[in-house]
Amino acid sequence: MGTKLPLYGYIDPTATGKRGKARRAKDIGLVQKFLDYMNRPDVQQHRADLILEGFNMGVDPWTHGVHDEVNSKTRPELEELINRIQGKGTIVVPTVHDLCENNSEEAVDLVERILVDKITVLAMKDEIFPLDHFMCDPHEDSAVFQAMSSNVLEVRRMLERFIGNRENMNSNDKGALAPPKRVGLAAP
Repeated sequence: MGTKLPLYGYIDPTATGKRGKARRAKDIGLVQKFLDYMNRPDVQQHRADLILEGFNMGVDPWTHGVHDEVNSKTRPELEELINRIQGKGTIVVPTVHDLCENNSEEAVDLVERILVDKITVLAMKDEIFPLDHFMCDPHEDSAVFQAMSSNVLEVRRMLERFIGNRENMNSNDKGALAPPKRVGLAAP
């Protein structure tokens, strides 16, 4: 599975994630740095594993800035972003916690929409496939794109578990780890 272009940054300023508040500021800054990195011609020339779906690589911009959430409960910025992307793009977050923390009913519904609409999500500080080290060392190949493909799959699995766990909690089966929800949410 590849990453869909264009890329849109998204940050929930109230999320702290597993890394805690001390590292959060640095994690937030990674999103813009990654978008800047992906805009570099020397990076774009090694493109691989990208899903274009009507995206014109020679004309369309690869990135569309960072969107800061204004209300962590209702998530109007995330909803607007999902409506704008319409399944043809990728949301770049510092961590999955930007989507799953402060999990109001509205936030859970929006995560489910991300899955149903087959929007890809990249998490900069994913524990298994982190992307931040690509901006530190110049890479002369398509390694970042391969890592992005793995990151997208891992993040999708995490979001599916989040939705599955939430459904289990709602059915009074608290504490059980649910298998990923597959009905209508098959990987793109």
